[in-house]
Amino acid sequence: MVKQETKDIETGSDTVKTKRIAVWHRFKLESDSAIAKMDNDLLNLQAKLAKANSKDRAKLDDDYNKLKIEIARLKEKIRQKNVAFDNDMQHAKDMTLQENEQFKKDVKNDIDKLGKSVDQLFKDDKK
Repeated sequence: MVKQETKDIETGSDTVKTKRIAVWHRFKLESDSAIAKMDNDLLNLQAKLAKANSKDRAKLDDDYNKLKIEIARLKEKIRQKNVAFDNDMQHAKDMTLQENEQFKKDVKNDIDKLGKSVDQLFKDDKK
């Protein structure tokens, strides 16, 4: 299946190319939505942090800043892959499906981990 799709892309099969583009865009949209939710959660938490006592605030601030950095890294990782994907599709290069699928799996895993960390930070804030 993968070899056939690669061959179809190399020969310019519009159906396969269109399908891969649609799958990628759906993945990117889902990822962007999950990241936007985490960004929003962090904004809400930031307001709560301002009200936290100084003892709790130091740890929460540190965790909050680490999460912001991780989210920014994830956004950049997706942005770079999106540029590479667009370039591969424009030039009909052989972008392996396995590589793309592994990237999507890794990003979804990262999003899940970050989401749990954001949720945990909210739980810590409520203590």
